[in-house]
Amino acid sequence: MNNLFKNVNNILKTLIIVFVIFVNHLQAKQSNQLKLGAGFSFISVPEYIGSSIQKQYIFPYPYIYYDSEDLTIEKNMIFNHLYHSKDFDIDLSFSGTLPVKSDSNSLRYNMEQLDPTLEIGPNFIYKLFHFSDDKSYISVELPIRSVWSIDFPNMHQKGYITNPNLYLNYYFDKYIQLELSTGPTFATKKYHNYFYEVTLKDVTVNRAEYHSKDGYGGWKNTVGLTYLQDNIWYGAFVRYYNLNNAEFIDSPLVNQNDALFYGMAVSYIF
Repeated sequence: MNNLFKNVNNILKTLIIVFVIFVNHLQAKQSNQLKLGAGFSFISVPEYIGSSIQKQYIFPYPYIYYDSEDLTIEKNMIFNHLYHSKDFDIDLSFSGTLPVKSDSNSLRYNMEQLDPTLEIGPNFIYKLFHFSDDKSYISVELPIRSVWSIDFPNMHQKGYITNPNLYLNYYFDKYIQLELSTGPTFATKKYHNYFYEVTLKDVTVNRAEYHSKDGYGGWKNTVGLTYLQDNIWYGAFVRYYNLNNAEFIDSPLVNQNDALFYGMAVSYIF
């Protein structure tokens, strides 16, 4: 448990450092498009996709909104516009996973801990349809991310992942925003084996040797909703994976064929 808290603490320290760097950079520009706030967030996630163990976390939630020709930060997601036009964008895409301590997971008992991962790469966005408000749209997106495990201060490349998806970004008005996305995930053998491989040294009576291949990693669906009331910002999301026919579904480290993520955040905007 101490190692888990240590890893989470390291992640928070890194996020705070990144937050401070961005704030200093944005304030230097003295942009009237910058809004800052602070609050908290709650998330519930499986230890890893395919695990029946669900974990809950409460984190501080620094709210940042910034918009310029080259950079957009919204809901603490960073969109660095590598290329931008009316219908086609190339942005930087980020994601990641939390650490998994094997002693708390019977399927991974006595196996090496899974370090947290950082995923980064380009996201190719083509907008199929624009609504009349000029902000809402439907698009097809293709993020391609390189995955790195983080063992401070070291990082190790763990393959690649992609999630081609159909995405809806819809504003009911300037205060309420709905986001929907759906699409398959695919990853390389190295990525799948980071989470689901059982090598000979980890074989037990109840845990057979297993090596995954690259390929299909399940179907991913996400819905998100945000609401702004005066100076209070609210956000919530639900993400569901259907793992039927996923390449790694036969791993002894997988004990359910779906995964559910959900969470909410509240922040006061200064």
